[in-house]
Amino acid sequence: MMRAVLTFIPMSIFAAVTLDVAIPALVLLVCVVAARVLATVAAWKARGAAFLKGDRA
Repeated sequence: MMRAVLTFIPMSIFAAVTLDVAIPALVLLVCVVAARVLATVAAWKARGAAFLKGDRA
């Protein structure tokens, strides 16, 4: 019983630290990917608007 408790406590600490690091990293990754997608869409829109105006780049 004591051995199980002594194994569980470090694993709990490891899980807490892992989640403490992984969740903000995941949020940051989602933000970076979303920003890239928005930048790509904005570039496509700008290129399309320029093409419609006759400014071929």
